[in-house]
Amino acid sequence: GRFGVQFTLFRQALAPRALVGGPWDAHQIYLGHLAVTDVAAGRHVHAERLSRGHPRLAGARVVSSGETVPRLLAVVDGWRLEGQGAGLERLVIEAAAAPMSVALSLEAVKPIVLQGDRGLSAKGPNQASYYYSLPRLAVAGRLEIDGRSHEVTGTAWLDREWSTSVLSQGQRGWDWFGLQLDDGTELMAFQLRRDGGLRDPYDQGLWVGVDGDTVQLRTQDFTMTPLRHWRDEQGVDWPVAWRISLMTPSGPRELTVEAALDDQRMETLFTYWEGLVTVRDEAGEDIGTGYMELTGYE
Repeated sequence: GRFGVQFTLFRQALAPRALVGGPWDAHQIYLGHLAVTDVAAGRHVHAERLSRGHPRLAGARVVSSGETVPRLLAVVDGWRLEGQGAGLERLVIEAAAAPMSVALSLEAVKPIVLQGDRGLSAKGPNQASYYYSLPRLAVAGRLEIDGRSHEVTGTAWLDREWSTSVLSQGQRGWDWFGLQLDDGTELMAFQLRRDGGLRDPYDQGLWVGVDGDTVQLRTQDFTMTPLRHWRDEQGVDWPVAWRISLMTPSGPRELTVEAALDDQRMETLFTYWEGLVTVRDEAGEDIGTGYMELTGYE
């Protein structure tokens, strides 16, 4: 079968207060999202975990006790992302929430790429994030849904981003795409939707070549045009098919991106759409897959 798996960890600082100084003191909250899209069954299931920072509940740290190579360990209420060596080149994800569970090993096929200006991704005149990606990892492991276990292989995309705030004044949401093409290239691109429908000058993207070389995309280098909307039961129209026109090192390209399933909403602490998409070329041929994230629709 064809599956899409989303695993996301968020960390948010709490308001400053007097320090207690012990290991049980909490200054962070951690949020985890897990989703599985079962394309053959036409089903998207998701779950959420929320916890304050706590040695036994949630946190992210580098573990080095008695080990020759320090490794990453991020945990939210039993869900874990763990490094298998230095850096992010080899990772393990383990998470379960009825009716699904995943146990996946990830190994980087391409090196880390820096988004924005050498890793600084401006989102407004006074707002930015530090942002890097591993645009292609090989995945193998086990996925269970509704009591049925599946051995799975595939590819993954990993993003790491930390920012000053979510949106600037006048911005309503964003449309983000992380696409892996069958020829070994990748595309990350997003647009920030503004009040009044004007194009935001901070829209940006990144084209990753087969050899890992990157080309930054500025606002004028690409356009995103919705082709089809899906309306949910609350009356919200979600753009689930798009045309992305862009300039690449080999010339102009036009990609059609369409949801594998229309309903891949994440109805969590905040509602957004994030899910598996198919990429087609100008002739309508399938040339890749990826993920799309849509926020701020109401």
